[in-house]
Amino acid sequence: MWVRREQIIRKIIRLQQNELYQLVQKSLNLLFPFVLIGSISQLIQITMLNRNSLLPTIFGFSSWLSRYRFIEIIFDHLTSLTLGIVAALAAFSMAHYTAKRYQRDEKLASITGLIAYLILTVRYTNNGELAFGQDMLGMGGLFLGFLVGYLVGLSFKHLANSQQDKSSSGVTWNRALDSLRAIIIVLVVAICFSILLNWLAISVLPDQVILRLQSLKANQTSLLFSVAIVILAGIMTFFGLTSMPILAHFGRNGVAMTANLNYALIHHTI
Repeated sequence: MWVRREQIIRKIIRLQQNELYQLVQKSLNLLFPFVLIGSISQLIQITMLNRNSLLPTIFGFSSWLSRYRFIEIIFDHLTSLTLGIVAALAAFSMAHYTAKRYQRDEKLASITGLIAYLILTVRYTNNGELAFGQDMLGMGGLFLGFLVGYLVGLSFKHLANSQQDKSSSGVTWNRALDSLRAIIIVLVVAICFSILLNWLAISVLPDQVILRLQSLKANQTSLLFSVAIVILAGIMTFFGLTSMPILAHFGRNGVAMTANLNYALIHHTI
């Protein structure tokens, strides 16, 4: 028992010393204030500012909320400006700390990571305009944000010159030139992937794949096959490549379900 516990402790210590783990930990420390403020704001929205929620119904200030809608608007914007952009901030922070670890220009790397991730989230609308995919900017795209930021930092490691012996003042032009190749290649790759994602989203190919797999699933009883289909559909939904989402995200879409549950609790019905 003690041997096994010591092995677990050694594995935990080894994990904490891992380079990627340390980069993610530093990035999460940077994101924590935004996530905390956004979570508190969303909690207030769901529990207190929704007229159909339990607290306004019990204490009878639902009518008061309808007269002061600006309070709900303030918290809605606060939630959007924190939890709504946390994935983009993850790309920013991860690129920053990765480039800094390899003595590259962390300021240019962080800005490049942010721009590259925003390029990936751009979606073409039906009327020909451009818009950001909100699902990829929020908490749903957190993993992708870390991945993009880490890859941008690695690109600066291999394509940019070291900044270890250069001061941060007086050599701005030289620092930009040292990182110019990395910036251009990262942005070109991000644009190419963005075009590919938009083409897949516009075309009906992803939906056809999901429908075909679902028809195959109906004739199969294998648990492994069913799990594989769910994982594939989840990945395609994560990248916004299919119009058939698997799970409804809790948040603004969950307000109606919360209202129904509160009504059932108050009136003792199901």
